[in-house]
Amino acid sequence: MGCCSVSNTTTPPFKYSPNQVPLPKEKLQPQRYFKLESPKEQGFIYSISCANAPPNQFACSWGKNMFIYDLKTQKIFRQFQPHSQNVTKCRFLQGGNNLITSSVDRTLKLWDLDNLTAPKKVFEGHQMVVPTFCVSLDQTKLCSGSRDQSIFLWDIQTGQKISEHLIMRNMLTCMEWIPMSESNFVQCSEDLTIRIWDTRELKPVTKIELNDNYFAYCCDVDSTGTKLLTGHYACNDQGSGVLLWDLRKATEGSYIWRFLEHKEAVVQTAFMKHSKTEQEVAISASRDSKLKIIKLADGVELSSYQDTARWPFSTFGVMNRTDGKPAVVAGLCKCSASKITALDLEDDYGVTLFATSETDSNAGAA
Repeated sequence: MGCCSVSNTTTPPFKYSPNQVPLPKEKLQPQRYFKLESPKEQGFIYSISCANAPPNQFACSWGKNMFIYDLKTQKIFRQFQPHSQNVTKCRFLQGGNNLITSSVDRTLKLWDLDNLTAPKKVFEGHQMVVPTFCVSLDQTKLCSGSRDQSIFLWDIQTGQKISEHLIMRNMLTCMEWIPMSESNFVQCSEDLTIRIWDTRELKPVTKIELNDNYFAYCCDVDSTGTKLLTGHYACNDQGSGVLLWDLRKATEGSYIWRFLEHKEAVVQTAFMKHSKTEQEVAISASRDSKLKIIKLADGVELSSYQDTARWPFSTFGVMNRTDGKPAVVAGLCKCSASKITALDLEDDYGVTLFATSETDSNAGAA
């Protein structure tokens, strides 16, 4: 992969407007659903991790605290406070017994969930909040990004910093390791760029400059390592798009399609393969209280879910439950309150609620 810097000057082959995309198929709330346990402590839900978790489990950062949920029992079975300030991101390592967290307190920590008396490793050195990180495929290296405009590369086993790289105005928003790659990850920034990095020398080898004023706030890379999904930050109902990129043509600087149906900032995007249909779809959630299922081939909306109380989404994770159903576990935050909502992805790609931590008289055993 050669070093390059390009501008997005080409006209995108697909661009959808509200008049070109089918109307949303919003699902009505079922009358009965499971009630998830809600913690006594309140705080903002920044991150939910489902990947690599034990079956039916997920991790949720709730303010300064971490909660491990079991969807089978609808209970919190483990909780702890990993940081002195808000947790910004959490991720399970393979096997599900270890969890990495990052925080506003400028550190990252590695935790053994069977022994929470102290972290296994503490990664210190950033000068400002650490909003994002990613882990190499072999689980030996950790890359962290900070608001101090730096990226650090760490050895997970020793906790030692291997190298660092600072780029002025590179205010990181998200990072994801590229599957099928031993040394590459992608990061997005408020400086209106997307960069692909090579960790062997810890430097960017591809730079895509966005051709508007709406930076990528979140991203995901598909299982083949060839497609990138980005969700963008909105301002006055403008710019809240979801873009699909072909990483094999990243140097061309043009995206495959752009989805424009969200009305506020897109806070999370993800690829998800339906366990029964074997079809991969794109999922996005926004502060407009809506979660969208998008057809990967052409960017057309398949279905839409809107929170009935109009709570804005803050994050989500995707998982396959032990009963075979694909599910989305989402955090929603409104003012000083937060809640968790678990959603089923049906065979027809409709989205239905099956569990929530919100206090509601309709909640009960399904």
